[in-house]
Amino acid sequence: MLLILISCWDAEKPYANRYEEEPEATIAAVLEIDSITERESVLLDILSKNPKDVERICPHLQSKSAQEYCQRYRTRPHLWSISPSKGAPNWTGGHFSERLLFPSHSLETITPIRPSCATELSCAQKDAIVAAQQGNVEASMGLCASLEEGRIRWDCMFRASESIPPPNYSGAVRLCLHAGAYAPECHNHLLLKMATWAWIDLKKHQSAVSQFSKYWQDSLYTEQLKDVYWSMVASRVAGVTQPFAMEDFNDYPSEFDTHLRSAISLRAIFAADPSLMAEDAQRKDHLQLTKAHGPNSPRFKPRPVWETGSEYEWIYYCDIRGGMRPTSTDSRVDMKFALMTAAAMHNPPKTDLIRLYQSDEDASVQAAAQTLLENLKR
Repeated sequence: MLLILISCWDAEKPYANRYEEEPEATIAAVLEIDSITERESVLLDILSKNPKDVERICPHLQSKSAQEYCQRYRTRPHLWSISPSKGAPNWTGGHFSERLLFPSHSLETITPIRPSCATELSCAQKDAIVAAQQGNVEASMGLCASLEEGRIRWDCMFRASESIPPPNYSGAVRLCLHAGAYAPECHNHLLLKMATWAWIDLKKHQSAVSQFSKYWQDSLYTEQLKDVYWSMVASRVAGVTQPFAMEDFNDYPSEFDTHLRSAISLRAIFAADPSLMAEDAQRKDHLQLTKAHGPNSPRFKPRPVWETGSEYEWIYYCDIRGGMRPTSTDSRVDMKFALMTAAAMHNPPKTDLIRLYQSDEDASVQAAAQTLLENLKR
């Protein structure tokens, strides 16, 4: 029966197109290809166009490089959750929502470079990563550009960007700019890598931040990037250091103060009395605190819980995943804003803590708590 099905197909029709009509029969036909290199190249091409079928396609791939590619599909949701039909939109001003978009820009022209070995699909990415690690961004881009399929080419740019060691922002961001629909996620990973690389070393953070304004001419865009970056430092560094010590951040710029309170809220929210724990964290050194939870935690769900408006100054919260939170120049009020934001993202939300703030002595805290409770009902 299989031979009959195959013989009825248009021999000139690409396997990836056949797969859309007859997935199982197409895979069976591909497995008849004698050359392992050609067979795996075809399967990887099918996978690139049908990433949600990773568990159907990948068991038929044998080489180490192909399995590594499959693992990337399993662990990197941008490969299948973002539509490759068009590139990412541009940043047009204001705050970022869920993605680190780039402003309107002209892409530099790339001359494709063929990889060093016959297995073009996997070999091009390997060569591109090596070139990126060696600081040859032009060669890395050229190798990725040799890949014709958009999703594969964009992911190659993404992977090569990740391979550039910090603090080389300009080289890594050039690759991200060519990552098509994946460009915002590439940019997000780049900032995260720089933030965790610097850890608590202020000079390294300042070096990273200074590169934003050097690369981008738009001061408004640069300010947005800086705020996202400090939010990442708060959640990914101050949010996980053990033990937590305020003295580690004494010399940080004043713009980090509100983000540091965000970091404390992300940790104190898991205590029996988050308000008391937040107070202890601000006045005691070397305090053991629960680490801020990651995006896959069952107990904490970072998401936008506020609707930004003109009544407050806003900062990004929990990287960019948590949207934004209101701030106050009064450190006590600001800590309460941070805590109620964390309470709203706790799973389930700690509405008792938010209700407690409805009777706070400060009118702005009362109003914010009321607004947040209303937002949670929607």
